[in-house]
Amino acid sequence: MTDDSALSNIAEELGLSIVRPFAGGVWGATLVTDERGREFVLKTMQSEMWTKVFARGASLANRLRNSGYPAPEYVGTGASHGATWSLQVVLPGEIPDVVSPVHMQQLLDLAHRHAGQAQGKRGAWLAHQTPYLRMSLKTIMETAATHDLALELRAVLERNSDAPLLEDGVVHHDFLHRNFLAVGDDVTGVFEWEFADVGDW
Repeated sequence: MTDDSALSNIAEELGLSIVRPFAGGVWGATLVTDERGREFVLKTMQSEMWTKVFARGASLANRLRNSGYPAPEYVGTGASHGATWSLQVVLPGEIPDVVSPVHMQQLLDLAHRHAGQAQGKRGAWLAHQTPYLRMSLKTIMETAATHDLALELRAVLERNSDAPLLEDGVVHHDFLHRNFLAVGDDVTGVFEWEFADVGDW
């Protein structure tokens, strides 16, 4: 998230007019237009420390898009006014109220297209995530309603600690049912690529 003044200042700096925030959007996801009336999504996150992360995510999304994947076209990322920002072209469609089996099959097919798309780059996504996973497990283990689930997840993590991992795929980092758009039964876009990384898709 970022404060409204930073978002307004960044929009002005980029020559964009704010139309409205997106319902349920995070990081100040806001619909903006340029001087020609073209629509974009401007996202901001407090702190300028995320600049390289956002740039990497945008680059990976654009690489997938160039292969025909329905990712947004990122036209820029940067840092200004104490916030990190990304700017992407608006994709068609809406977040569906209900994820249908048809949507799910398309999303599974799209996930498979992440394999090998890092083009020679290598990552260690799970290695970076392991401390976070262990911290999350500790948190859900302390809650009665999720204690048994935490035990199962910990056992899976320990059983697979030496499993070989792919290193050249695109890891979306937030590939879930609220981060895609559809028109009817057709998936028209997968968004939220700012934290995408290289590793085992």
